[in-house]
This record gives sequence, structure tokens and C-alpha cells, in this order.
Amino acid sequence: MSLRRKFSKKDIQRRERLIRYYVKKRYSANLIQKKLQEKGLGMRRKELLARVREVKGVPKKPKPEIYIPAKYRKPKAKPKRVRVVPAKWIAVYGTVDGESRRVELAGSGRQLYRAMLDLAKHPPKKRFVRCSASEVSNYLDYEDEWDDHPAVKS
Repeated sequence: MSLRRKFSKKDIQRRERLIRYYVKKRYSANLIQKKLQEKGLGMRRKELLARVREVKGVPKKPKPEIYIPAKYRKPKAKPKRVRVVPAKWIAVYGTVDGESRRVELAGSGRQLYRAMLDLAKHPPKKRFVRCSASEVSNYLDYEDEWDDHPAVKS
């Protein structure tokens, strides 16, 4: 059983006329709502406030969400980062002047092959490097050499 009743067109016109009248008399929205309820012409507050603003000629605020406290705002949807997972990972181990060095590479087979051609000759500048196979040339020390041929784990 619903408590809401359908208003006739005559009731709706009467309610609109009363809203305009009360707004001209500078009644608050709360008082207008009470007066309408007393006459059996009540309406939802959200709709009443919209009608009062319309009658007063108040423009709608451009960003109403900034007036809501942060703790009550719905969190903004963050764009999901699409991370492309490379097809293959390999690790290259070796020593330079008795100090171990390791490089972990990710990429396609062709990229890994090209990176290994450079990496077999030149060790990395740092002790540990994790990068894409296409970026490996940025991390190589072209002045140093491996002690032995580096080991590869795939």
C-alpha cells in the first residue's frame, strides 16, 4: 500500500501558485514545505527546492560537488593502467673484476636476442638492472668487460 497519492492537474496548479506566492513573501523552503503539507499538497524536498530556485531565478551552481564535504564524496574512478606484460623474461649473471652483476630483461624473443648481443660483450654499469630489452643499451658500461662469458637463465 503506497502512501503517495496522485494529484489532479488542479492540485498541481494550486501547488505551483502557492509556491510562487510564498516565494514572493520571502518564505524559507522549510516554511513553504510545511505550509504545503498542511494544505495536503506536499512534495519531495529536492523537487521543492528546484521549483523555489526556478521561481527565484537562481542559476544552477556549476560544480555542486565541491560543496559536499570530502568524506561524503564518492571517490573518483581512477583510469586503470593497462600494463602490457612482456612475453618473456631472462636474467643474465656474471662478474666484473670479481664483483657480481645481474641484468633482468623483458621483451619479445627478437628484442631479447638483440639485447643479448650487446650484453654478451658489455656488462651493466650498476650491480643490478631490471629493464626492458629495448632499453638495455642505456644501462651498459662500454668500457668494462665481463670476467667470463655471462650465464643466462630464462
